[in-house]
Formats: sequence, C-alpha cells, structure tokens
Amino acid sequence: IFVVETAGLRIAHFGDLGQIEFTPEQLAALGRIDVAFMQFENTFSDLSAAEGRAFRLMDKIVPKLIVPTHAGGTSWEKLNAAYGPSLQAGAVLRVEAGKLPDKTKVVVLDSPK
Repeated sequence: IFVVETAGLRIAHFGDLGQIEFTPEQLAALGRIDVAFMQFENTFSDLSAAEGRAFRLMDKIVPKLIVPTHAGGTSWEKLNAAYGPSLQAGAVLRVEAGKLPDKTKVVVLDSPK
C-alpha cells in the first residue's frame, strides 16, 4: 500500500493487495483517503467481485473516489450497484481537494492512446 499526500489530497494505491482485512495499524496509518486505486477482479491475488473482498476493504476507508485498477466480469455491475453510475475521466484524472463528491464514486480512466 502506497499513500501519497499532495495538494490537500490523500491518495492510496493498493496494488495487488491479497489481504482479507486491514490491520488496525494499517487503518491508523491510512487515515482519511480521498482517492483509492483498488483492484476488484484479479486472479493473481485471488480477488473477485463475487467474493466481495475489495468492496469490504473500501467500506473500511470510505474514499471519496475509487479508481479500479483491475476490473472485469461482474465487478462493473457490482461497482455501479454499490456506488452509483461511474464517472468518466478520460485518460487524465484531475482532482481538487475542495471538489470531491460527498459520497464515494467510482472513476473510470481511459487508456492512453
């Protein structure tokens, strides 16, 4: 897990996280997370939307924005059910601390051309 603080934002990248739960120490170190880069379907970490681990982990930190790094299968359907329709950001995500949504939203990035 990597956390970056910049321009009043706390951004966390969870990589190929294989954990079932965050430890109390991790939750304390994470603190407030504004933007979370998280996988939702990944065979390398045995993660799937069906078993719901990524959703439970995100429920613990309640980020304002989630950027899925691995998603497929039923994960998009479950993401939309959990967080509402996804926001489209294009190839570049621009975020300002004062303009974050009140409730968690999913942001979809386009692949660079």
